[in-house]
Amino acid sequence: MTKTQYTRISWSIYFFTFSTLILLAWITFKAASATENWSYFQLDFKEKHTIISSYGTLLAAALSFISILFVLMDLMYQKRLKHEEIENKEIEAKKKLKDNLEITKLFLEHLTTNCTLQSVEFSKFIVSENQNPTQMNLISFYPNTFPKLILNVDKKAIFEALNLFKPSEDWKKLYVKLYQLVDFYDKSYAELSEKNKIHYSNKYKLSKNISELVDEFIDEVSKKRNQIIEDKETDKSKPNPYFDLLDFVQTKAIEVTEKRKNMDNSELLENGDPASMTIWRKDILQPFFDASLSLRNSFGSDNYKFEVLLNLAQALIRKIDILTTDSVNYVENIEQYNNSYYIEDSENIKKLKEIITQLGDIE
Repeated sequence: MTKTQYTRISWSIYFFTFSTLILLAWITFKAASATENWSYFQLDFKEKHTIISSYGTLLAAALSFISILFVLMDLMYQKRLKHEEIENKEIEAKKKLKDNLEITKLFLEHLTTNCTLQSVEFSKFIVSENQNPTQMNLISFYPNTFPKLILNVDKKAIFEALNLFKPSEDWKKLYVKLYQLVDFYDKSYAELSEKNKIHYSNKYKLSKNISELVDEFIDEVSKKRNQIIEDKETDKSKPNPYFDLLDFVQTKAIEVTEKRKNMDNSELLENGDPASMTIWRKDILQPFFDASLSLRNSFGSDNYKFEVLLNLAQALIRKIDILTTDSVNYVENIEQYNNSYYIEDSENIKKLKEIITQLGDIE
């Protein structure tokens, strides 16, 4: 029984009760008027017993009718209380369903914000990695808590809430799209993070190996340069192209190392590392390798075993190229993910914002 129905029935009972009492008062007045010179509490039971008997019967019937009305009213009241309890439960259940949608909407808003912030970090990394592919560039990852928080909300409750409030005509499609997107960001974020760890680990190992080879290469250059200097002491009139090449490598190595020492972090970020493996390959290793091949083609074998240095330079060039290629490929993967799923105008972010708007329209 609704509140309106109960109110109407209550007022009807009040009306009939009041009307009956007025009718009784009128009949009482008429019955009393039938006795001449009547007074209170002095009824003539001998002469007027018929009227008094009829009046008593009518009064009993009227009071019984009023009693029945109040019993009926009490029954209606009990029914109303039960119905009100059911209504309150329904209201509470509806509120809980709406709260679930509000919580989901809130988490979706934060997920969208995190995605756009993560996109900024991806963009910074892409620029750094493209400019300095052999450097140990890092990606800052924001905490990815909101997809799991959304997935932890009772999915059945969300389904019932969408069915109840129907934020769109095809609310079932909205439900499926919601969990497809959230599940994607939960898994893809974890996948990106894991891939980044693997890439960074592999890059670190390869960079360390290259650094060790560079040290070995420079040590070997110094040894052979000192050997040639000793030989030149015995015959100063004889020019030595091997010494000139080794001297070039040593001078250039000192130059890039000193330049690196004299730069602070802000200059490194702005201009790049002057001692990076890219610089070593371009300005030292490749010129040395080309010149060494030219000397071998011109003079054949040498007394200084330049073949060892040639092989080291070739190995370094190959490893630096692998390092660069891996970085370029990884950047392409990050850029594809960023453009497709994380930047503000990507299709997925637009879909998330559309769902947020639809959930926000619920009253």
